[in-house]
Amino acid sequence: MTKLSEDSLAMHEASVSHYQSHLGQAEAYLAARGIDSSAANTYRLGVVPLEGDLPLPEHDEYRGRLVIPYLTEGGIVNMKFRCLKDHSCKEVKHAKYTGLPGRNNLYNVRALFDASETLAVCEGELDALVLSVSGVPSVGIPGATAVQKHYRYIFADFTRIVVFTDGDEAGKKLGATLREQVGAIPVRLPEGRDVTDMIVGGELEWLTDRLNSKR
Repeated sequence: MTKLSEDSLAMHEASVSHYQSHLGQAEAYLAARGIDSSAANTYRLGVVPLEGDLPLPEHDEYRGRLVIPYLTEGGIVNMKFRCLKDHSCKEVKHAKYTGLPGRNNLYNVRALFDASETLAVCEGELDALVLSVSGVPSVGIPGATAVQKHYRYIFADFTRIVVFTDGDEAGKKLGATLREQVGAIPVRLPEGRDVTDMIVGGELEWLTDRLNSKR
């Protein structure tokens, strides 16, 4: 993947800083997912405002969406935009998540330094955020097509990699891909639930038991 220029990094920084100031528009959504203001600020979540000028005009199509920046020591390398409307995105025929063209990165790379011998992988950015805030350093990969060949080198320092996947076909595919490419152990979640559902529902122990299981 091509390294971002200093100008691009600067524009990402300006955009995320601007969007953070509009985070109040997502307060109810984040609270329902167990993400408080401290976590939102740490991970620099924001919202593309519905009105007004934007740092990057091409972000106009993301208005009203939650902004999930990909933070690294070198700067913000990517952003995802999540629909906040209370409807079925599939039924209204638009994507729940959209991203910047040509960017495909591992989410929450700080977890690679915070984790010990075991690394948790979640199927999505916000699940990785919530699990990390709950004390389990986790990275996020939004589906099998986002898995990159160089991840095998990134994950090489870990003796155990556990990937928590949704119970649908997309989740099965992500688990199978990571098992084949990096030797991950897939753990399928109860049907209809994701990592955040489990944590908000008081079942963090269910996740940590499977993360640490030697079976």
